[in-house]
Amino acid sequence: MLSETAIKEFGESLRGGIVKPGDSNYDESRKIWNAMIDRKPALIVQVTNADDVSSAMIFAVANKLDITVRGAGHNIAGNCICDGGLMIDFSLMKKTRVDVENKIAYVEPGATLKDFDAEVQKHGLATPVGINSTTGIAGLTLGGGFGWLTRKYGFTIDNLLSAEVVTVDGKKLKAGSYGFFTIPTSKTWTLIFNKVADQWGAFEYNDVEDALRIEVTPMQNNCWQEWMAYVINKSSDNKAVITIEWEKLKVPFNVEVEI
Repeated sequence: MLSETAIKEFGESLRGGIVKPGDSNYDESRKIWNAMIDRKPALIVQVTNADDVSSAMIFAVANKLDITVRGAGHNIAGNCICDGGLMIDFSLMKKTRVDVENKIAYVEPGATLKDFDAEVQKHGLATPVGINSTTGIAGLTLGGGFGWLTRKYGFTIDNLLSAEVVTVDGKKLKAGSYGFFTIPTSKTWTLIFNKVADQWGAFEYNDVEDALRIEVTPMQNNCWQEWMAYVINKSSDNKAVITIEWEKLKVPFNVEVEI
């Protein structure tokens, strides 16, 4: 049983806020897209940044509460909410920021596809997402993400560059350092580029700490061909150069590089 003192102290540590049973906005805050789901969490933590998520994780573990995570609340099974547990609610984190020059979108986990598309389409950009505008982009991405652009540009997860995550012990990490259980608090997507391969090409990266892996996906008639992968190890001067035989492809291609 949670004490009112513990809840009060926890709430004061947050930039966001807490909603609990009996509050006027409790029923509205626990509502999700599938209206058949009628579960009642002990606490709803409406987070506004990664620090809030970290605090919520630590509090839940310390008080032996089940943890669920609500992105945009579109999951039909209602897994984002449980009875008697702590729900981390991202409904206040819905911003999308677009780096137009580098064609990269920075997206908060409460954003829906509508929120995301509204921002990137201002700049004539897109990335593969789902079909329904009310779908949450965080859950969609973690589940793979299939939509109108997938045949040509892959799944949503294929276009994810990085994610800021929080582990169950409250640590904040970047993608690639995942713990057993993590919650993404922001994501970075690459936006589409495409051209015809007709010559040799090379990518050069400085300050490479590890080996690089680059995957080239040839496409023909809007269908995926076989994957080709090139692995180049770090050179002695901490520089890596990746060379791809474009002329062997002779078709449009997508290139994704992970360091």
